[in-house]
Parts: sequence; C-alpha cells; structure tokens
Amino acid sequence: MTVGEFAERVVQLVGMYPLSATSWGRTMSQNGRVGGVYRSAHRAWLAADLIADAPLDEADLVEMGRRLGLLVLPEGDHFHVQPLGWPKG
Repeated sequence: MTVGEFAERVVQLVGMYPLSATSWGRTMSQNGRVGGVYRSAHRAWLAADLIADAPLDEADLVEMGRRLGLLVLPEGDHFHVQPLGWPKG
C-alpha cells in the first residue's frame, strides 16, 4: 500500500467515525522518544494514531478498518491504524 492509498483509507475511516489524528509520520528519533518499535509503520508514513471524539463501537471500527485494508488496534487512549500485513517489530 502506498502512502497515498493509506491516507485515502484513513480519511475514509475518519469520515465514518468521530475520529481525529494525533500522530502520523515520525522521524526515527521522534519514534524512539514516544516508545515506537524499530520497524514502526509511522516511520514510513503508513501508520496513524486516532482518538475518538465521541463513544463508538470499537468492534465495528476494527471491522470497517479491515474492510478498508487497515489494521485498527485499540491501544487504550487511542487507536493505532496501519496497513494489514505490516511486519511486526
């Protein structure tokens, strides 16, 4: 998935749910400062952290993300979003 395709899919997802982006692309040093993993998709502009502006159905959000080719991971205070199949670590 290209950065443009990823961005378009994130915009689609945000258009369906009350979400705002708090983080997207990161430099290696910024990724380290926030505790990101070495192979973080944020470093390739292929990950976004989103917060909900209102209550939403997390299971529905995760499923819609999957339909768009995105992995949506609830991480407590935000949702981490990246392409399905991005390598871990």
